[in-house]
Amino acid sequence: RPWGTLHLPREEEVTLSVGELRLTLFQDKTELLIRHRYEISEEGAQPPKHGAKEEEVRVPGRFAELEVRPALPDRPVVVQVEIPYRLDPGNETSIFVRVPLWLQLFEQGSQKPLVDLPTVVLSGTWFGRFTEGELSYWISSSARTEIEPDPARPYLAITRAVLRNTSRDPLRVDTLCLRTAFLALYDDGEQLWSEVLEISYKGVAYFSQVRKVARSSQPHGKGKLTAAARETSRRSVTAKSFALRGELPGLGFRFR
Repeated sequence: RPWGTLHLPREEEVTLSVGELRLTLFQDKTELLIRHRYEISEEGAQPPKHGAKEEEVRVPGRFAELEVRPALPDRPVVVQVEIPYRLDPGNETSIFVRVPLWLQLFEQGSQKPLVDLPTVVLSGTWFGRFTEGELSYWISSSARTEIEPDPARPYLAITRAVLRNTSRDPLRVDTLCLRTAFLALYDDGEQLWSEVLEISYKGVAYFSQVRKVARSSQPHGKGKLTAAARETSRRSVTAKSFALRGELPGLGFRFR
């Protein structure tokens, strides 16, 4: 697994491959050179024009080791459920989604990453109306009611979303927006799991109360807290969370 301490021998290249991301690090006497590029698989989208070339960051200083940490996406994530269904008033259900992770490199003791890179190149979408929506990532992972750990792909975490219909009308569960930036990550030794996300549908323009629950999405709640949330100041938001297929005008629009 890629997460943990990365040792950097001086004047020796160190390579790291996670998902589609390829990292090369080289420490000399005065600075650390970090190069990265992407090798696109069938799972990922085609990269933007500048996404295929190798990019680099130079960090002054000498580093004997770095911490490699996972992070959830920095924008909302839009997914489709495997089979759309109706959630009647007063009912709730749970779904699971595999979410691609970001890779962060930290100097020992620092809270600011040297780099913060997606492990998979994602397509984007505009979720909501043109005047009231937000830039989001579109992922091909389908939401499903049951899921198995996947230790062979450590660059994917699993998020459990608890959906509640607190309105007076039936809710068609079709396309869902997950705000993962304020979820922490847990590690059960086999799989990374986010905190649980509770989404309560209010019935007006598909708006919902979205809150996180400070426990692992793992079915038995197992796991050790391994990465803090990107947005630690928020525990809940009110936002649009549901949409029907065809309602996303920007679907497929690619950005980085």
